Amino acid sequence: MCIDTPIQSQQSLSRQSSTQTAESTATRLTFDNGILIHGGSTSHDKSANVTYSASESIVFTLLIKGELHFGYDHLDCHLDATGSAKGIAVNITKPCCFQRQINKGEHVKKVHIVVKPEWFRSRLEDQSPVNQFIDTHLANWEINVTSEINLLVTELLQPMEHQTLANNLVREQHVNLLMQLLVQQLYQYTPPAVSPQVTHTSNELAQIIEFIERNLKQPVALSEIARHVCMSVSSLQRHFKEEMGETVQQYIRKRRLEIAKIQIEKGLMSISEAAYSYGYKHPSNFSLAFKKEFGISPIELVNIQAETHERNSNRRPYLMACPQ
Repeated sequence: MCIDTPIQSQQSLSRQSSTQTAESTATRLTFDNGILIHGGSTSHDKSANVTYSASESIVFTLLIKGELHFGYDHLDCHLDATGSAKGIAVNITKPCCFQRQINKGEHVKKVHIVVKPEWFRSRLEDQSPVNQFIDTHLANWEINVTSEINLLVTELLQPMEHQTLANNLVREQHVNLLMQLLVQQLYQYTPPAVSPQVTHTSNELAQIIEFIERNLKQPVALSEIARHVCMSVSSLQRHFKEEMGETVQQYIRKRRLEIAKIQIEKGLMSISEAAYSYGYKHPSNFSLAFKKEFGISPIELVNIQAETHERNSNRRPYLMACPQ
């Protein structure tokens, strides 16, 4: 069974609380087997930067029309469907920061298929190359958006006039066929020469990290985290230190600095904005913590980025998808 929720709004689909920056017509489909599909056409009348915490899942992003700039933590993605539709699959094994750059006048038609890893694990054989993909954080693979995939996506995004059993069964058949075509391409996955770290965490730790990641821009007390995961503060601290090798406070401080660095590197925030956004009352304190963590000050990072941009200003890089 699926739930069909047409969405017609003046909001960016990337976050529910976004300001009125877009006119969109989209559909959101939730299936009982743990697959979520949402997408459609969106036109933006102003530029914006969208960030939020992405949770554990395998995300297929299929761009039918337009251009997309987005990323997960340090992984940058650029899809350009000027000539033909483009796609990318990204695996997320732990909460991370999603960022998307929206440009004024941008018009895109896209769909996101979000799949829980349990869907894969309950169906995969032991020695499948897909296992390595879903075990590796931020593993990514270019998806060839064939005419058959494009047709299935178009049909799925069409609003369902009547919620009948027959219509739901047809839609589920389309989803199953779409997943079959996408998974077939993941069987071609080849890990990079230097493989990213394979990450396994317990369910309790995953809940703790997800809660922290959702609240990086606001004060988070240990008692609040402990209450969220039904633990005592002492159990929380001991459990986290045993699995992560660092304290909760150290993890929060490190992640805030990492995300702030990403925002500065991409020109999404000034040094002062990053400092205040991630819990520092004074930019000078932020700069000291930043240099201690990364061995370079924020202003030095900005200068390096400016020099790099100047050297590359006459080049025209073309990225099909995320770097492998």
